[in-house]
Amino acid sequence: MGNYPCFLRLLLIAIFLSLGIMSPGCQRKQNISVNDETGPQQIEHFKLTQVSEKMYLELTGEGAELTGQQKSAVINQPELSLRSSETMIEVTTGGEGKAEVRLNPQRQEIEEAILEGKVKLVQKDASGKKVLMQASCQKLSYHQQNRVMIMEGNPVVTREANSFSGEKIYYYWTENRIEIKGNVRVLVYPEKDRNP
Repeated sequence: MGNYPCFLRLLLIAIFLSLGIMSPGCQRKQNISVNDETGPQQIEHFKLTQVSEKMYLELTGEGAELTGQQKSAVINQPELSLRSSETMIEVTTGGEGKAEVRLNPQRQEIEEAILEGKVKLVQKDASGKKVLMQASCQKLSYHQQNRVMIMEGNPVVTREANSFSGEKIYYYWTENRIEIKGNVRVLVYPEKDRNP
């Protein structure tokens, strides 16, 4: 019985910490101003992390505005990181980049993220040493349910010396599969011509 109050205090601390970390689904570092209970929240430094058995996702930005119900956010200078046991992907935008993000507040996860600006994507192997693919576009939409990235606005994907472009490029990153639609252009070089 003597350990009961100590156990209760530890339990209350654990509950308090989990509510503080998990309630909005985002880690907040500085200045949050809430206009009212249903109004938007301004977050100076935004960070949302999702971890599952098969993947790790992190979305960060210099500033964000969350809706009152925390169902969506607009993020300035967004960066999106995706990792699995086999690969890692870093998506960045230029200094003027923005992202619109739809959130599922019950499950505390991203449903969709639309990044716009000078979008750059770099995919590396799990060690982070070998670049497997690079891409650039003006707009990238990431759909969590299908694990697909849709690139629009002059999208170009390069893998080694090979180049792919079209009106839209669908990249199913967990399957390592590309689908190109509209005005397709593919330049593939035989392996013997790549490195003399």
